[in-house]
Amino acid sequence: MEKETVKRKMKEILESSSFMPSFKEAVLTLVDEYTKRSDCLFGRLAGLHYQMFSKSIIEIERVAAAVELIMLAGDLLDDFVDQDGLKILWTDAMFVTSLHIHMAIGLLLAGQKAIADLSVDENKKVRAQSSILSRLLQSLDGQHMDVTNDIQTETDYLQTVKKKSGSLVAMACFVGAVLAGAETNNVIIENYANHIRNRRANRQRYRCVVSLG
Repeated sequence: MEKETVKRKMKEILESSSFMPSFKEAVLTLVDEYTKRSDCLFGRLAGLHYQMFSKSIIEIERVAAAVELIMLAGDLLDDFVDQDGLKILWTDAMFVTSLHIHMAIGLLLAGQKAIADLSVDENKKVRAQSSILSRLLQSLDGQHMDVTNDIQTETDYLQTVKKKSGSLVAMACFVGAVLAGAETNNVIIENYANHIRNRRANRQRYRCVVSLG
């Protein structure tokens, strides 16, 4: 699935939302900015797994876009916590702070609602929502370790990355698979989600080493 396909569906979901016009305009602009620097990996992973395990791919684009909206919400909150990237679109610090939190909540709920509105079995949607919540909580735990500098060893670093980023990779894979009805591939999916996470972690470590010179 192409990144532009995910972007288009993300905007369709937001355009059809009940957000007031000014808020809708803000989040649509944010999607445009976000997709300039993001490859929409998480949404595309969710779409790929939905395609792998589903007999029908009618909802594949909506699945991918919903997951990517949730990731965008997390990206906003991550920027706020780390105090980076907050002034890409706005310059007033107070306005930026309040608006980012507001938009993050809106995007998170929009992504969740998009999943709730899917034309798939209710039990599958409940399992998908549960997977999202559990993985987001793991990521939040990793974010806390990062922000509080609770990283003393390489093992600590890898554990932080596993929770902060790896849990999100796994979430994307599981959401697509669960919505498609996969029941017996959890261990396999978990294993290769960890491999994807490890590759991303190694790339981050390499960048850190290079930056330290």
